Amino acid sequence: MHGKKVLLVASSVYVPFYPDGKKTGVHFSELLEPYKVFRENGFAVDFTSPNGSCQFDESSVDESSLPENEKKILHDKQDEFWKDLKRMIPAANVDPADYCLMFVAGGHAAMFDLPTAVDLHAVAAQIYKNGGVIAAVCHGPVMLPFVQDLKSKGEVSIVKGKHVTAFSKQGEQAMGVMNQMKQHHFRTLNEVFNSAGANFIDPPDPMGEFVQSDCRVVTGVNPASAIATAKTAVQALS
Repeated sequence: MHGKKVLLVASSVYVPFYPDGKKTGVHFSELLEPYKVFRENGFAVDFTSPNGSCQFDESSVDESSLPENEKKILHDKQDEFWKDLKRMIPAANVDPADYCLMFVAGGHAAMFDLPTAVDLHAVAAQIYKNGGVIAAVCHGPVMLPFVQDLKSKGEVSIVKGKHVTAFSKQGEQAMGVMNQMKQHHFRTLNEVFNSAGANFIDPPDPMGEFVQSDCRVVTGVNPASAIATAKTAVQALS
């Protein structure tokens, strides 16, 4: 592993999903807040997605619910965040040897493309094999069951036997999107992880901060957990 570099992953999908017709994409604060945590801890950060581009979930950039510090960066296109985001790398062009940590942001968009994003799966598997940390928040963890543990025999996921969490069935119900989940044939993340042999830990409050860390796999439940998930991932490195 070379230096202290983090790979921040976004979905490339931007499609109507919510009952009010709003589109889902990558969740703004789940990309921004971890980015800030990693920069504050001295890491260089690269962004990637399956096709090298992303757009933000419309609900996540609704200014009525954005905290002031995030609203400021949303409008300040000179901020380092936007400069680094402009240099986003397509997943196929990523060299896993450059990174000690991968962090996958959420947004329901992740459910559409990250389970089949084989280039990202391969990068994550190699970073993990090299002793790096794989972290994800909210719907971002949907990718993890499809990442192979290259040190084990056979096709075993890096999450098998590990304690994990993610946006739960309770959370989907609270958001009122279970019909949308069914329309797109999406399983809940509880089901996705359980079928991969992981121990899915339901958060006490689906909208509260909650993180699990187990053998270099770090997972968080929702936007409120984005900062804590990133901080825990940094701790897991050491």
